[in-house]
Amino acid sequence: MKSFFKLLLSLALFLSGSFCLFAQQDYVLGPGDRIRITVIGEPEMSTEAEISPQGIITYWVLGDIKVAGKTVSEFKEELTKILSEKYIKNPVVKIEVTQYRSKEVLIHGAVNYPGVYYLNENWTTLLKLISKAGGVTSNVGSFAYIIRGYMNRPVKLEKLMEEVKKAEEKEKAKKSQNQKSSRTEKQEDKHSKKKEPPLKRIKVNLKKLLIEGDLKEDKIIYGGDFVFISSIAYEELSKNFVWVEGAVKNPGKIPYQPGLTVLQAVLQAGGLNEYSAPNRTVIYRTNPDGTSKIIKVKLKKIRKGKAPDIPLKPGDRITVPQSIF
Repeated sequence: MKSFFKLLLSLALFLSGSFCLFAQQDYVLGPGDRIRITVIGEPEMSTEAEISPQGIITYWVLGDIKVAGKTVSEFKEELTKILSEKYIKNPVVKIEVTQYRSKEVLIHGAVNYPGVYYLNENWTTLLKLISKAGGVTSNVGSFAYIIRGYMNRPVKLEKLMEEVKKAEEKEKAKKSQNQKSSRTEKQEDKHSKKKEPPLKRIKVNLKKLLIEGDLKEDKIIYGGDFVFISSIAYEELSKNFVWVEGAVKNPGKIPYQPGLTVLQAVLQAGGLNEYSAPNRTVIYRTNPDGTSKIIKVKLKKIRKGKAPDIPLKPGDRITVPQSIF
């Protein structure tokens, strides 16, 4: 696996090599980046500065200049024009990025060195990021998740990992739901302090990427992205538990036992809370062939004995939505 990964990475680097020569000039500057400005023959105009959280630097007699959002070449052209019009004839300006800090990504899971990494280009690829993290471990799983922009939101890692699990089930469920919007998500938004746009989640087939060498799975990684590399242990967890979430008293995972039913699982999760809508309960299930299934549950009828209880399978996710009223 390791030797093949190195070969695959070398190929990816070769294919992207033609973009490296002018990468810094096209780099979009942002808060936290540190730049060096050099005006040839004019040492008093040369300086080094860090871009502030507001996206500005303080430069010479010009004062505050908006820098964030501009490429290195764009800022160079702008500064050259300002200096040539007011201060010096035909200035030769050089802009260098000395420290990259505006585009951070987090990689977690089955890699040797998980953590935060800073991009020295506008984007990278999954293979290159995995390489920076020391490669995959021997217990790497079969999939990865890329969650766009998650690093730009304050969130604990534990909550982030729970979102990864939810994302796996929801993405599979969409295929058989004809793109219907989730009522549960709407109710969660209703009770949140501030609505935020949904994050884009991309699933990667690691077997195709790392074993078959399918570079279509080598997805682009942007600053702010969170990358989760699944492990065998993580995937095995799905086979031994079911999850109960939503309007129950103690949401979380329940150990799976043969014969476990949806009502039993909800009771083990503390039962329904006062805001629940039990007849809109849904089971998200992933079949052995990778296809997904959504099972609508009339939990209130089951409790009253008016409908048969539904047996669960390992990895099932039960969602009890909140009542609209």
